[in-house]
Amino acid sequence: MAAFSLALFSGDTQKASAYVVNTQYAFGAGQGSPYQTNNKFVVLHDTATEASAANTASYFDNNWNVAFTSATYVVGDGGAVYQVEQPGYQAWAAGTYANANAPVQIELAHTYDWNTFKADYESYIKLAHDSAVRYGINPGSFNHVNGGIITHRFVSENWWGDHVDPMEYIQGRWGVSAETLANDIATGVSSLGTSTINVPQAQTTVQQPVQPSASVHANPTIGTFTFAATTNIRSGAGLSNNVLGQYEAGQSVNYERVAYADGYKWLGYTSFSGRQCWVAVLSGNVAQSSQSTTNLVPQTGAYVPYGMKYVRNAPSTQTGDIKAYYNAGMAISYDGYVDSEGYRWISYIGASGNRAYVAEKILSNGQRLGYCY
Repeated sequence: MAAFSLALFSGDTQKASAYVVNTQYAFGAGQGSPYQTNNKFVVLHDTATEASAANTASYFDNNWNVAFTSATYVVGDGGAVYQVEQPGYQAWAAGTYANANAPVQIELAHTYDWNTFKADYESYIKLAHDSAVRYGINPGSFNHVNGGIITHRFVSENWWGDHVDPMEYIQGRWGVSAETLANDIATGVSSLGTSTINVPQAQTTVQQPVQPSASVHANPTIGTFTFAATTNIRSGAGLSNNVLGQYEAGQSVNYERVAYADGYKWLGYTSFSGRQCWVAVLSGNVAQSSQSTTNLVPQTGAYVPYGMKYVRNAPSTQTGDIKAYYNAGMAISYDGYVDSEGYRWISYIGASGNRAYVAEKILSNGQRLGYCY
């Protein structure tokens, strides 16, 4: 099919019926795995971060030989499709068995905007359908060991690993069930055109907390840094640590901790493969939480309020300004909680880079204001 012809030149795109494949970050000669796959599965993932699809694809392209993680495609940014690994060759995303038997593995980037998600989802399911058809895989077979479309969670449950994507994102944040996903991939047509899912008034960005390294005096924090110049990625906070890769000017990273060494401020984060990475702040724009995280208890999950709940910039009904609200039934991803003023407040990082709080439980009697999962 013409939609799948390869073009490995920067910025090239390929038209398909519901999406365009951008090959700007596609692996070239000598990159990625040299091994072709058996044609048994198409594996579905989500990126588990709030980074854009383009940034994720760029990360795979620039760090494949140090992080040893990749995907065939990354979908996001309003329905864009970025090719990374060449289809039909092993991507490093789901363990030895799945990698060897999946000619296509697809990552779905996160968003908190409903219209963006609808566009992403349409490309995601259409790409999965088309990829299955291309390689003689049944697009109507979902999560079966004998072949078809499978999720990374299914891989973990049957062969290897502990990942649970992509349903925790697709269903947990957007209410799309596994049955709906399976049916949509089988037909190649998205069913989300008539969805009535509500969207929060303010976008949010949630990241997993990471314990600071014992060898560095690191202060827990969360934010985003945009690079103004090419910057080395190192294995630790300090110039003597190994260089793992590079970020180019204009790229950004979501960081989880800060340290000071060799006269530089260092931003630390965890890579897709679980490797601890650090970058020195040479120049660029740092946005970080203005709220202290000293009392934050790290815990990840999702919270669904029983009624409308305000989003505040502090865990207080007295001093916390109302910034937005969630309606009943809307899922809120969080990375920790704080007990303050008689309430337990779940907490996350908003799109502004500031920490946000939503009341979850009355401490005096244990009454929950919603449910967590």
